[in-house]
Parts: sequence; structure tokens; C-alpha cells
Amino acid sequence: MEIEILEEKENPLLKRVELKVKVSHNGATPRRAEVREKIIALKDASRDRVILHGLRSRFGARESIAYVKIYESRDAMLSVEEEHMLRKNFSEEEIEALKAGREIPVKEEAKEKEEKSKSE
Repeated sequence: MEIEILEEKENPLLKRVELKVKVSHNGATPRRAEVREKIIALKDASRDRVILHGLRSRFGARESIAYVKIYESRDAMLSVEEEHMLRKNFSEEEIEALKAGREIPVKEEAKEKEEKSKSE
């Protein structure tokens, strides 16, 4: 899976950067979590501030277009994002940690993928 940034726009009012990216893939459309982790590694962003809003693919095409929002702070993200969008991007345990101001626990799989993508 390869990711190419098509558009990057600063949104100072909502304290975020908005990305439109092209995700090239072989076979099935990649899972949201895989795309999100790849973007986090690509932009060197904090895991608790990235929202993958949408991932659209066309029939038969080996590419998808994703809309991603990277917030300046956790508070900015929580004040803007709706609950269903948080649930699409984080587990219930992670959402509770975000709202309580704690660090998000990193799963072992995510650690391994992050280390692998940095070595490539």
C-alpha cells in the first residue's frame, strides 16, 4: 500500500490540517486502521490527533481517496469531532483515555507496523 498526498490545507479556525490522499493498493481496499497508521507514520503525527474521515474507492480501481484531519491538540479534536467519527477511529478504551486526558495505549500490532514502516 502506497500513499500520495494530493492536497494539504491548513485550517486555522478549527486548528487542524486537512489532507486529501491517494491510497494505491493491490486487491481489496485496505482497512481504515491500516491507512490511518500509515498516514500517522508518513506525517509523523501524534496517534491521538489523527482522524480518517472518509475512504472511498471506485469499482475496479486499485486506488482509494481518503480525507484525513490532523489536529493541533487533543482538545481541539474533541471539541470539533462528533462521537460517531471518534468511534470509527478509536476503540471505546481509547476514547475514554482521550476524554480523561490519558495517553492512548498502543497495541503491540501497531508498534510493530510503525517500526516496519519507519525502516522501509
